[in-house]
Amino acid sequence: MKKIVALTLVLVMVLALCACGGGSEKKNPAVGTWKISGLFESGEDYTEYMDIFGFTGLAIVLNEDGTGSMTMDGETADIKWEDGKIINPNTNESLTFTIDGDKLTIQEDSVELVFTRQ
Repeated sequence: MKKIVALTLVLVMVLALCACGGGSEKKNPAVGTWKISGLFESGEDYTEYMDIFGFTGLAIVLNEDGTGSMTMDGETADIKWEDGKIINPNTNESLTFTIDGDKLTIQEDSVELVFTRQ
């Protein structure tokens, strides 16, 4: 009986350590899946018109390794990202983004796209 209790305690401690493992490394706040939630131009809110502009369903996935994808109108394209920039690997063109909590914002000239973490 003592062996069973001892073995159970060891298993509980191992599981507890596994659940807490890796906690010292902070995850990049950009990593995750982001879905468009707002569209603004020159400070005016055009969110209700996103479907007319073809932005409904626009989503971005940013992976820890600097790769990712962007999906729009059912089409998915591979992207790369680093240091607040989303990069098209085919053209090397980039979009700058900022993160504030669960909001990712892409600002390009007077247009601002706001994404929410999923």
